[in-house]
Amino acid sequence: MYQKGDYINYSGQGICRVTDIRSMDFRTGAGARNYYILSPIDQEGAVFYLPEEGSATRSRRLLTREEIDGILAGIRNAQMPWIADRKQRGEHIQKILSRRDTGELVLLAACLRRRQTEKALSTADRETMRRVEGMIEQEFSLVLGLPVTEVGTYIHNRLSL
Repeated sequence: MYQKGDYINYSGQGICRVTDIRSMDFRTGAGARNYYILSPIDQEGAVFYLPEEGSATRSRRLLTREEIDGILAGIRNAQMPWIADRKQRGEHIQKILSRRDTGELVLLAACLRRRQTEKALSTADRETMRRVEGMIEQEFSLVLGLPVTEVGTYIHNRLSL
């Protein structure tokens, strides 16, 4: 599925580079299996081992520029409503994070930003906003060849067209 040198979005860990593909036995009783050896782009020295089998449920290829622009065009007039109940909001956010849908993540970040301008966010909501924006910025920056600091402007300009 992936090749050595590919960049992938690995769930919960962010963007990683496939540095190798090896057959390994971790003595789990399952015998040797093929693993992608992953190096996160923002954690120098860290390594993750992703089993090749089932990797599609925990990782995906990076979006292309065209896919990013298509996602932004598709959500241009959409807004995510604020959920006042903290528990319901938390559950909703967890579902979005587990689906890893980029359009939903952008809408969530926009919702949190909008709410922040209206009223102070809770610590949990600020942390969620930071995490979601970081996920978006990391991938968009790499794919679009932009500094992380310019990703927000790029998104804003695309959503304002």
